[in-house]
Amino acid sequence: MTGPDRRVAAALDGDDEALTAIAREDPTGAIARRHRVGAALYLRAARRDLRGPAVDAWHRDLFSASTQYLRLSAALERVAAVLAAERIDWIPLKGYDLATRAYDDPEERPTMDLDLLIAAAEFARARRSLESAGWQGLHRGRLAERYLAEEGYAWQATDATGVLLELHFRLWGCVDEGLADALIGESTPDASLPPGGRRLTLAHAYLVAAVHAWLGSPSRGVGVWWDLVRICEASPRSLVGEVTRAARHWDLQLPVALAAELTCELWRHDDGRRIAEELARELRAPERLVAARARSRGVAGCSFAALQAARLIARRRSRSRRRAPWRRIWAHPGAVESATSGDWPWPARRLWYLLVALRLTSLAGWIEKRMRQ
Repeated sequence: MTGPDRRVAAALDGDDEALTAIAREDPTGAIARRHRVGAALYLRAARRDLRGPAVDAWHRDLFSASTQYLRLSAALERVAAVLAAERIDWIPLKGYDLATRAYDDPEERPTMDLDLLIAAAEFARARRSLESAGWQGLHRGRLAERYLAEEGYAWQATDATGVLLELHFRLWGCVDEGLADALIGESTPDASLPPGGRRLTLAHAYLVAAVHAWLGSPSRGVGVWWDLVRICEASPRSLVGEVTRAARHWDLQLPVALAAELTCELWRHDDGRRIAEELARELRAPERLVAARARSRGVAGCSFAALQAARLIARRRSRSRRRAPWRRIWAHPGAVESATSGDWPWPARRLWYLLVALRLTSLAGWIEKRMRQ
């Protein structure tokens, strides 16, 4: 973590000196946007009557986050009405869920899309009803449909307002097949949500946030790890026992331990320290090697591929099992179809996707240029 990263974390935690320092360093708001905390910083700056170009930029972030929250809330009402007519229960995941119960103001947790989880047995019926109500899938090709059935986990769709819906009927390939059903089975109805809405337990919300944090690029912002702190603070009791038991049960010790460890690098977070310590004792040899290497180079920069390789060698359970490393290079044809232009010949689409996976972006750009000619 860099100096600005730590100052952002301190500012979120109420350090006035850190907030003033970030305001000096961030006149365009770029630092706040990278960490996904502009709205939260503005709310803190406004309470202290802090002014300047950075605060103005953070104010714009707050406006954007507020507008998007209202759009997502309205979309959730529409989706919930469709699912309620079919008597299908649903659970908000990730951003919208945390914004509405782990943060003081929902705008503090910017959310780009609407993630909902339903039972796999209800997916086909839910999709048909949503399509009838005007929601259209982003990827409609034959191969994309095959990918969704065989390896995918969420149907991506949008309506006339442009809101992106991700309707999950599984979770990611890196977790056990049964985790989604367990989340649904242990969820509870919540009257603050539209009809049919249920909530994950906070321990499960922590588990989902900790695993999901590693799925993005290594340039993860402070806001990703702040989610975990806020989940613990939202609980009236310590979540250490519940989180460690859940991580142990689902073979997720490595990603959850390192995520918790990162929160301790940024904040004084006793629950995170205890979660990290307890789960670190249960790591198997390949996982201990990856964890040690990550610590020596900076845990925040650890790649998802490294974590998954360690878990695979350690024989941890996951839905993708041994095809995971292969899929990093040779993706399912449906993933290629969804990510590339239908105007391109198939060999060019496959080659472009392969080059992107190998991070040979200049060559991938050359192919794009040739295809446009």
